[in-house]
Amino acid sequence: MTKTNVNGILLIDKPIGKTSHDIVDEVREIVNTREVGHIGTLDPVASGILVFCIGKALKVVEFLNNLDKKYSVTIRLGITTDTDDAAGKAIGEKQIAGITPDMVERAIAEFAGEILQKPPVYSAIKVDGKRLYRSALSGDVVETKERKVVIRNIEDIKTDIPLASFTVLCSKGTYIRSLARDIGEKLGCGGIVDTLRRLAVGHFRIEEAHKVEELNTENIGDAIIPIDTAISFMDAVEIGETERVRFCNGVIINTTYGGSGSVRVLNLDNLIGIGEVASNVLKPKKVLV
Repeated sequence: MTKTNVNGILLIDKPIGKTSHDIVDEVREIVNTREVGHIGTLDPVASGILVFCIGKALKVVEFLNNLDKKYSVTIRLGITTDTDDAAGKAIGEKQIAGITPDMVERAIAEFAGEILQKPPVYSAIKVDGKRLYRSALSGDVVETKERKVVIRNIEDIKTDIPLASFTVLCSKGTYIRSLARDIGEKLGCGGIVDTLRRLAVGHFRIEEAHKVEELNTENIGDAIIPIDTAISFMDAVEIGETERVRFCNGVIINTTYGGSGSVRVLNLDNLIGIGEVASNVLKPKKVLV
């Protein structure tokens, strides 16, 4: 494959049954390049929005990686599996006769806020240089450390025991499978993810996403979101022609921008890169022209 003249963000609605990498391969075929990456993997049993960065947009992945994610979740109580979802092997079952809808709703709601969460055994996190799922497949028992994540909110809780559904907005690094497992443990009966659909990644919504089978080389351009639009949540700093040359050559420049942190850098209203501002000094981080 060769380099592409496609540069931007593509939103895909991943169906159940395909891996995230399956979709990567299909997108690469459409845009005729290997310069394709995505933000936030979805398991084969999950569906929903995948955010793809193509061409020069790969340079902004790090600025999109920290976006919150929103999911629609259904959990099944009374069962545990080795993967913490319906695709795994059952490893335990418990009675749920004494569990009421009120108990379930209270237990789910208690997970809102900053929590400690242990990643699932079958996950892509690396421990001692080896991905957890590879260790699990080979029969190795690896002790994982709890990580701090934030559950921004949980709403639309509905129960039809043994099922319970809700929507959750959470920080980067949150495992919904772990959340289902921990809710089940809190109720004393175990729990797994039964269905999972990702509704949003930051300001990107599932309603904007495309089905990959409907895209081709002729219409792909209409589906691409310009890089500047995709990172519009960042403040913008406009610079002149002299500063543009210096910025594109990696030279720091002075700015009257009074804030700090990462900013979009524009010249004549055109995005030329991303910079870091501190004490009225603009340091180039990514050049996009």
